[in-house]
Amino acid sequence: GPRIPRTPRPDLPNDAPARSPGKPPLAAAAMRDFRANSPRSPRSKKRGKKDAAASPTALARLVDYPGDEFILKGLLEKGECDLEGVDAFGRTALHKFCAWDNATCLDLLLPKLTAAALVAPGPDPERPTPLHVAVEMDSENAAGRLLADRRLHVDAPDALGRSARELAATAAPHLLKLFKWV
Repeated sequence: GPRIPRTPRPDLPNDAPARSPGKPPLAAAAMRDFRANSPRSPRSKKRGKKDAAASPTALARLVDYPGDEFILKGLLEKGECDLEGVDAFGRTALHKFCAWDNATCLDLLLPKLTAAALVAPGPDPERPTPLHVAVEMDSENAAGRLLADRRLHVDAPDALGRSARELAATAAPHLLKLFKWV
């Protein structure tokens, strides 16, 4: 495009570069960033080993679709993650494995969980339990594994007041056979 002639500023010599109004010069911005990241700066605190031990990473943040049993086995053996913690969307690892119908990972994870984790509510707005998720996602293997666990409270409602059995009756009637013995 056509060059727009630079209008001289009276406060600068003709050969001095003009800067944009409201923006600091490059050297000042670089120095500010350097100071913010220097070791003595209060804004440059890094998580130390002490902080990491106080708040372990949620297992739900460490597992990816479709769930790898070898990675999960390694994470469970290390014991450095929060098995009942949630990811950024409010789902636990149990919710994820139920949605993915990953029975192998469920077999590894279920014995390590508390009874409360088996009915932990998921993210808003419906706050489904892992069994609700298995039914909604038509995960027959996952629903079967959960229902086989005697600690599971089968009739735990979601935020809409529905039990997983009621949800199965409307959304996945073929899964009702799993609820027969519970």
